[in-house]
Amino acid sequence: MFLLACERGCAVFGVPGGSLEKECEKEGVAFCSFGFWSLLSKSSAFDVFLTARSRDTAVALLVALISGKRVVRLDFVNRGIFWDRFVEVVPVSRLGWVRPYGGEIKKGRCWKVVVVSRLKKERKVAECLKELVDVPFKFRLYVVGGGDESIVKDLGIGIVHIKRKIKRYRRLLASMDIMLYPSAGTDKSCRAVLEAMDSQVVVISKEPLTEKYIDEHVGFLTSDVGTALKRLLAHPCLCRKKGLNAAKRVKRWMVPLPK
Repeated sequence: MFLLACERGCAVFGVPGGSLEKECEKEGVAFCSFGFWSLLSKSSAFDVFLTARSRDTAVALLVALISGKRVVRLDFVNRGIFWDRFVEVVPVSRLGWVRPYGGEIKKGRCWKVVVVSRLKKERKVAECLKELVDVPFKFRLYVVGGGDESIVKDLGIGIVHIKRKIKRYRRLLASMDIMLYPSAGTDKSCRAVLEAMDSQVVVISKEPLTEKYIDEHVGFLTSDVGTALKRLLAHPCLCRKKGLNAAKRVKRWMVPLPK
C-alpha cells in the first residue's frame, strides 16, 4: 500500500515515529498521523482513502461520509469485514505491487538458492529446508531474514544466513537462480515472489496464494520442494527458460491498481 501511495502521490497516514514515517521522509511522500480529526482536517486534499485494517477502514469511512470521499480497502487476508458493504474492496487476487528492479541481472557459475522470510515457526522455513537434504546437486543456500536463528540450525545442510537489513536487497536477489517460498507473510501479498520473478529468479512455492502468479511456465507450485529443485538443477536450460518467462509474466503486476 505504501508503494501504491508513492505512485499516486497520496499521503500516508500512520503511527508517528515509526519506520513508515522514515520511509515517507526518504521517498518524499507526505506523512500524517492517523486519526479521525487528522483525516477530516486533510480530507479536502484527497478523493480516495486507501485502507487495509478493519479499524482504519471504520475511521476512514466515517470521515468519508462527512466529507463525501471514497474508501477503498485492500483485502490482503481474503476475509470480509462488516464495513465492506459500504466501501470498495480490492480482493487479494488483484493485489501485488512491486517496483521494477531496473538494475543488472547477473547470475554466477554456482547455483544459488534463496529463502526470503522472517524466521518464525509459523512460516515453516525449517520444514521446507529439510526437503533439500537429499538433493544430489551442489548449490549455495541463502536465508534472508531476521527472527529466531535456531530454527535453521542443525538441519544437515549448509546455510548462509543474512539477518541484517540489506540496502541493496534487489541486487542480491537478482544474483540468485531459484527462490524457495514456504508461506506468505503478514500482508499475504507475496511481494517477495514478484520481486524474484522480476529478476529472472525461478520460484518454487508451497503457498497456495501464489497461484495467481505461478504456473508451470514460470515456476513450480508444489508440496514437494525437493523434487522441483532437483529438476531445475538437473536441467539448467529449463531454469533459464522459466526465469525469462517469469520476468515477462510479472510485468502485469508492475502497474497501479485502477482508480
